[in-house]
Amino acid sequence: MKKFDCKKILAVLFVGFIIVSFSLTFCINQIEIFGGFYRGYTNTPQESSILTKIGNSFRNFDARMNNFFIFRNQSVNTYGLIQRISGRKLIDDVEPSYSVLKLNNGYLTFRGNVMIQTDGIDTSTEDGVIRLDTLCKENGIDYFFVNGLSKNTNDEKLLPEFYPYVAKNNSEYDFTGNLQKKGVSLWDAQKELDKQKIDKYELFYKTDHHWHARAGLWVSKLISYNLNEQLGYTLETKKLDISQYNIETYKQSFLGTQGKRVGQYYSDIDDFELILPKYETDLSVNFDKQGIKRGTFEEVLIHRESITPDNILNIDDTAYDAYMGGNHNIVEIHNHKVNNGKKALFVQNSFGCVVSPYLSQIFEDMVCVDIRGFNSTDNRLEDFILQVCPDVVIDI
Repeated sequence: MKKFDCKKILAVLFVGFIIVSFSLTFCINQIEIFGGFYRGYTNTPQESSILTKIGNSFRNFDARMNNFFIFRNQSVNTYGLIQRISGRKLIDDVEPSYSVLKLNNGYLTFRGNVMIQTDGIDTSTEDGVIRLDTLCKENGIDYFFVNGLSKNTNDEKLLPEFYPYVAKNNSEYDFTGNLQKKGVSLWDAQKELDKQKIDKYELFYKTDHHWHARAGLWVSKLISYNLNEQLGYTLETKKLDISQYNIETYKQSFLGTQGKRVGQYYSDIDDFELILPKYETDLSVNFDKQGIKRGTFEEVLIHRESITPDNILNIDDTAYDAYMGGNHNIVEIHNHKVNNGKKALFVQNSFGCVVSPYLSQIFEDMVCVDIRGFNSTDNRLEDFILQVCPDVVIDI
C-alpha cells in the first residue's frame, strides 16, 4: 500500500485552486484583462520592434491579471502555507533577486541584494562619498556620512544548509575606516552594534527589509550625538531619548515587502509601533511642493490610515508608510519649537522614512530628499545641495 503523501495532495489542491481562480478571474474581468494586451501594444513607441510590442502586451496583461485576480490574497496565503508545511526556506519569485529566503533566526530577506538604483552620484562607493564630501567642504558645508545596515547576511549560522556560503576574507576592505583616514566625518551602524554587542536583526522587521521605528529613533540619536562630537554641534540629543516618547503598539498588524510575497502563514506577522513625542511639537511641512501644512508631529508626519491590520496583504498601502506618508522626492520641514538656526539636508532612501521624523525634532529646518530622484545630467544632487545651502548634509 502506497504511503499517504500530504505534501503532494496539498500541491495538487493548490494547483486546482489556481486554475479555478484564473478561470473565474477571466470570466468576471475579461474586458479589463484582455484590454491589457491592446494597451500594452499600442502604448509602445511606434519605432519599437514587433517583438518589443508583443512583450509589452504580455507584461501589461500580466499586471492587469495581478490587479484583478479575485482570490489574490487567498492564493498568496495558501502558497506560503504550503511552502511552510513543506519546510522550504527559499521561495522563488519570477524576479530572482526578489526570491524570499527564510534565515535560521526566522527573519525573511531577499535572495539577492536589491540595489537602490540611481544614475547620479553613488555614495555606496568610496569615490562617491569622497566626491560629495569634497563638494561640501569647498562650499563651507559640513558633510556627514551614515553607513547603514542591510538585512542580507553572509553568516553561515543564519543561512540554510543548502544556501551557498562564501567565507569572509580576513583582509576584508574596511570601507568606513578608509573614509575616516581621508577625513570624512561618519557613523558606522554595524560597528556601533558590534561595540554594544547588539544583533543587527533587532533593528529590522521580520517580514520587511526596513528598520522598524525604534531603530529609526536609535539611529537618529546616534547621528545627532556624533554630529555634536565630531562637528562641534550642540543639538538637543535628549529629545531623541525613547523615554521622551509614547509608544502605541498594533499587535500582528504588519506584513512587510518580503512577507507580502509569501503570505501571512509562511512566517510570523510583525507588530507595528507608532512612536510619538510626549513633548509639545509644532511643525510646518511641505511634501513635494504640494503646499505647507502646519501642525503637531502626529498631524503632519504620521499617517495612521496606512495601518490596515484587517488587510495586511494590501498591495496599495503598507503600514511602513505611516511614517512620512512613505517616499517623497522632497520634504521641507520647519520646526517652530527649535531656534538653533541649523538647517540639515537629509539625503535618504526608503530607510529614512523612520529616521527623518525624529531628526526633524533637533533642527530648525530640514530638507529631506530621496537619492533615487536624482540623475547625472539635468537633475544632479550636487546642484541641489548648493541650491539648498544647508549647514550640514547627512547622507544615509
